[in-house]
Amino acid sequence: MRQSKKNRATAIEYLLRSSSVSEAAETIGVNRATIYRWLKDADFQRDLRETRQVAYGHAVTRLCGLASEAVSVLGKGLNGEEITRVQLRAAMAVLTFAATAYQLDLEDRLCALEAKLNQVTGVTT
Repeated sequence: MRQSKKNRATAIEYLLRSSSVSEAAETIGVNRATIYRWLKDADFQRDLRETRQVAYGHAVTRLCGLASEAVSVLGKGLNGEEITRVQLRAAMAVLTFAATAYQLDLEDRLCALEAKLNQVTGVTT
């Protein structure tokens, strides 16, 4: 792999981890202007978008995994056990975000099915 392609792949990784373009540039040892130039490139934008989608998918999977723990916290509260406000708020947030992620996934799947159906039937919307 050419050094530039390797640097671009590393830049994508650090753009997702860093709080700024400057921080990502410094971490990988390139000029900030170089990353800004890459951000204008359609291929780089596509790669960044795809990598971001994968990272988001992993985060949603982890969030859904926490839903079971959140339900356990609520169950403790319902059974009269002591839970803190922080635990309650965190459990509610996890369940809210997990439900939203699930709803978005269903909407994406429905859109894909509708597109397939339209393709098969020749209907355009």
